[in-house]
Amino acid sequence: MSRVIRVELLSDLIRDVLISGKIKNEAPLSLILLAPPEHGKSELLSQFSKNPSVSWCNDLSSNPLITDILPDVEKKIITHIVIPDFLKILTHSKRTTQSLLTLLNSLTAEGIKDINFYGVERHFDYPIKAGVVMAMTREALERRKVYWKDIGFLARCIPVSYRYSDLTIRQVHDWIKLGDYSRGNYVHLPRRIRDVDIKPKFSKKVDTLQASWREKVQSFTGFRLHKQFRTLLKAIAYRDEEVNSDHLLKLTEYLKYINFDYNVI
Repeated sequence: MSRVIRVELLSDLIRDVLISGKIKNEAPLSLILLAPPEHGKSELLSQFSKNPSVSWCNDLSSNPLITDILPDVEKKIITHIVIPDFLKILTHSKRTTQSLLTLLNSLTAEGIKDINFYGVERHFDYPIKAGVVMAMTREALERRKVYWKDIGFLARCIPVSYRYSDLTIRQVHDWIKLGDYSRGNYVHLPRRIRDVDIKPKFSKKVDTLQASWREKVQSFTGFRLHKQFRTLLKAIAYRDEEVNSDHLLKLTEYLKYINFDYNVI
């Protein structure tokens, strides 16, 4: 699908966010994918569903997260939870939704060590962390933005947004006519944990990028954004184990979509 509707850069960005779970001494990044209805959000994410480091969840609540997923996070098998339709989770009761958000909030930041949560008890040897990659519409996010900002959840996720041009919509219809939508296109993620180095000259450029982009992602101090950009740059450079100018260029290309603006493809 990515070849046909020209979303290769978006696919690469999602891939590198998922690779961040294999960067030594870095917490896995999280991402929220924003696009209007029928814009292939689930299709984009499904390319990564068969990777063992990804827990693919069509639906989720706190109990299965604690009992089924977190043990594999502790074993470093799972680095990311991917939820292709986060609106489905938000249709649950307020208590169920808020319980899950509380856990995801901790999982993507300080980590989870000891849980005594609505009768479910679990203890881990150290604070475990995982990234969350989810998809929804910008309009649905707007209705929840204040609360998500208040609890800090929104700042934990890199916002990635897009919408289709009329040309792209026609191309998708042509792609459907050919029957290509029935053929899976899977991207395999690396399994090895690697240490990736950023030399000082590139580190300074990342600092400049986050400062110029802070308003786009509505970051107050830029601290978390700075960390996210550094980790994402390391993920881009994963195969080379050291950041170079090409990797920095890729990061700047990603910036077209790292916002809430629904930029056109």
